[in-house]
Amino acid sequence: MLTGLYCVIKMEFQSTLLSVKQETYDVKTFRFAVPNDFTFKPGQFIMLTLDINGTQDSRAFSISSSPTEKGHIEITKKIGDSNYSQKLNSMQEGDTVKIKGPFGMFLLEEQEKNIILLAGGIGVTPFRCMIHYATDKKLANKIAVFYSNKKPEDIAFREEFDSLVKKNKNIKIIYTVTRPEESQQSHGA
Repeated sequence: MLTGLYCVIKMEFQSTLLSVKQETYDVKTFRFAVPNDFTFKPGQFIMLTLDINGTQDSRAFSISSSPTEKGHIEITKKIGDSNYSQKLNSMQEGDTVKIKGPFGMFLLEEQEKNIILLAGGIGVTPFRCMIHYATDKKLANKIAVFYSNKKPEDIAFREEFDSLVKKNKNIKIIYTVTRPEESQQSHGA
């Protein structure tokens, strides 16, 4: 169960893009600097505002990095054709954005013994945050993640997740693919 009461102060600040990592052919992770006093709970999200041709455009993004990581947060996005997506995709290290948050009550409940998480595609981002947090904090929660994608090459964070499973015996990740025949790879999930 993912619930809980919490008290996190929402902040609004200008941030700098620190790095970009290609996760799959169409998914990237963006790392942004945050103030030292920025805190959040696993599962929360931020509003990210970009200046697109003089207009401020905001979108909500789950935080995909763990609260145990300090000095930065990460968001992960599937890059599409929208103006917002293209602007984010074209950003360079050092470019600035506005961040507001954290928001949301879709939280990892640390008191729950067994947790089952279901994700499709890039919807796995809050779960990445949660399983990193559980591993870093050495939580006793048993967490099973069912993670579905169309094709094996769509699976974001696969190597990272496989590494976490080896590190934390309480985490299990079950990958499924719904359209393996469309894969450009020669092997299945």
